[in-house]
Amino acid sequence: YGRSSVSGGVDSANSVYIIFGIILAIFLVTAMFSMITAGPDISNNKNRTKISSGYNFMNDCVYDEIDWIDSTSTLRNGMEYFYDKTGVQPVIILHEYEPTMSKAQMEDNTVALYDEMFGSREDIFLYVYYDSAPNASEDGYDTWCIGMQAMSVMDDDALDIFWQWLDYYWYGNTYASGEEDEMFAAIYTDTANSIMEKSTTGLDVAFVGFIAVIVIVAGITIVVLVKAKHKRKKEEAEETARILNADINTLSSSS
Repeated sequence: YGRSSVSGGVDSANSVYIIFGIILAIFLVTAMFSMITAGPDISNNKNRTKISSGYNFMNDCVYDEIDWIDSTSTLRNGMEYFYDKTGVQPVIILHEYEPTMSKAQMEDNTVALYDEMFGSREDIFLYVYYDSAPNASEDGYDTWCIGMQAMSVMDDDALDIFWQWLDYYWYGNTYASGEEDEMFAAIYTDTANSIMEKSTTGLDVAFVGFIAVIVIVAGITIVVLVKAKHKRKKEEAEETARILNADINTLSSSS
């Protein structure tokens, strides 16, 4: 009697597992790259520390004179997120059109508003938007005033990041007219994330993707090897049973 060979290679089913794993790894890496490219091209290399002002979040932080905000609570939630991340109290004033004010006067008025509204508090980031004239083609004018303590977080780079997010949402297609509450909430939320966390670089994503590929390939390899081992054992058992049956039949014929 002869002994047939026992197969132990990678069959078509295992090949499917490997192909699926490669596709999954490519998808994960692509998704991670898309995450760092979403939004404006912002890079933050500073470590900022949340300030401790001793003040709780101030709910009275939205002043809308131009009827842009439908849901104050929606905007306030984004501003409270900014406060929780930075310790800085944000305040927004959407100011009515001031036909007699020059830009310089608007800036001076914002400083005066800060002193009038908050006195000696130094943890405030006040943003004031002065609306444009009715039916005007140009936008209004942005001004701001930042307290001394708040400046440790809202430095020049952080302020620039705030303007980048504002421009991104203001001139983008994410929010339509009438959704200014959601737009400003997103501006404060994304600004907080950007200034309080170091930017993820392409090298960081590549490293994570490399580790993900290794883990996926290793997992699939283990599955393939275990399946191949079980298949070999099954075939060996079947071969042994065939040989034993052949021996029994041979003995029976001899007798």
